[in-house]
Amino acid sequence: MKKTIGILIGIIVLVAVIGAGAFFFLQKDIDQAREIAYERIDDESAELAGEKTDRDFIFTEYDFTFVSDTHRYEVTVNGFGQVDDFEKETLPATPSQNTNSDNNSADDTNAATDIGMKKAQEIALGDHANGVVTDSDKDFEGNRTVYEIEILDNNMEYDYVIDASTGEVLHVKEEYAH
Repeated sequence: MKKTIGILIGIIVLVAVIGAGAFFFLQKDIDQAREIAYERIDDESAELAGEKTDRDFIFTEYDFTFVSDTHRYEVTVNGFGQVDDFEKETLPATPSQNTNSDNNSADDTNAATDIGMKKAQEIALGDHANGVVTDSDKDFEGNRTVYEIEILDNNMEYDYVIDASTGEVLHVKEEYAH
């Protein structure tokens, strides 16, 4: 009888260990989730404008924002690679751009030389070999476009503000992660 109970406990423990291993093995990282989100929007002109990682105990959820000239997309991908939420918003039409070179705005110049979200994340991660991007957004501050990148490295959180046209780090805020 003791031998049977021991075997049953051994089988239960083995199944639990295999199940837990499979659970973590099946989890998608942010790069895989980003690719899943890109596939879902199916708009080659859309660019990544923001991404955020939410971790709740052992569950992970990724939120992505993509923007094209005509649409804004919000995509939520869970840790197993399933799209949990998808929103497509049609952006208002903008008046056609004036082709007179004397009327080029700073925004037109920035759009032509934007480093992109991925490059901004690489710049922010440059000083954090063990860092993980937990949030990133494209924003406008004053007359310039910037990327706001949040990095978690050990028990520290770093908030970077990076110029979207030059890649220059404009500001870094450092604080203990809660």
